[in-house]
Amino acid sequence: MGLSDRLVRAAAVAVVTAAIGLGGVSSAALAAEPTAVTVSGTLADEHGAALAGVHLVIEELLPPDGGLAGFQVVSDAKGAFSADVEPWGTADAPATLTVSTPTDVLQTVIVIDGSCTRSFSVTVKASRDVALADGPADPLALTATTELLGEVCGTTATPPPTSARTPRPGLTPPPTDAAARSGTESSDHLGLAAALGFAAGLAGAVLYLTPRPRGRRRS
Repeated sequence: MGLSDRLVRAAAVAVVTAAIGLGGVSSAALAAEPTAVTVSGTLADEHGAALAGVHLVIEELLPPDGGLAGFQVVSDAKGAFSADVEPWGTADAPATLTVSTPTDVLQTVIVIDGSCTRSFSVTVKASRDVALADGPADPLALTATTELLGEVCGTTATPPPTSARTPRPGLTPPPTDAAARSGTESSDHLGLAAALGFAAGLAGAVLYLTPRPRGRRRS
């Protein structure tokens, strides 16, 4: 084997060794890649009532190189939210975590109170320094600023109370056959009385006009 062959083989071994070394370093770097950290919190209004269905944007900023990551979440029925974020920031060099409502879409909530329905706008803007490389941060307790946008109230009709002393309108029944028969019987009675009276008068007149026989005188 000549010198040239030895040089070629040495170069090939060097290339393979370098490739294996680089591959090992790359695998170690990937294996050491830190996992995500969960950030959680709750959202409420100024009175402490939970706000559900509110879209939030979580921004994570890592100084000094300005690493930036963003996440979107929606609060649940109890106002709770959570997101898996980058494990950035240490106690010596903390990252900045900002939770806010989107600037391009107005966030609103509907509140039903008795017979009234109210619509409120919701605005959130809160920042905190975190050291997520050291572990999860404490849950965030956010208070939103709300503003009344509109209100609609309805009334339920209530019937007036019924009083025993309040007279109710009565119904007049239509005339019946009995009433008609009563009127007819009255007319018949009057006619019969008139006929009897006429007959009695006529009999009296006949008796009055009929001459009475004279008595004979005694001699």
